[in-house]
Amino acid sequence: MKQPGNTQKRKDEHIQIVLNENVTSDKVTTGFEKYRFVHQALPEVDLEEIDLSTAFLGKVA
Repeated sequence: MKQPGNTQKRKDEHIQIVLNENVTSDKVTTGFEKYRFVHQALPEVDLEEIDLSTAFLGKVA
């Protein structure tokens, strides 16, 4: 079983690694670069009239 101090030490080491070493990769991405979104403003939308409820199995949530 690990001692509580070991967890904090490992977290501190991880932060130091990220701050001080090159941890980026050219081959690993999030995948979001595949998508482009067209901005479509909704200036005349009354936010009070937006209904975010949904029905599932006959029940409204």
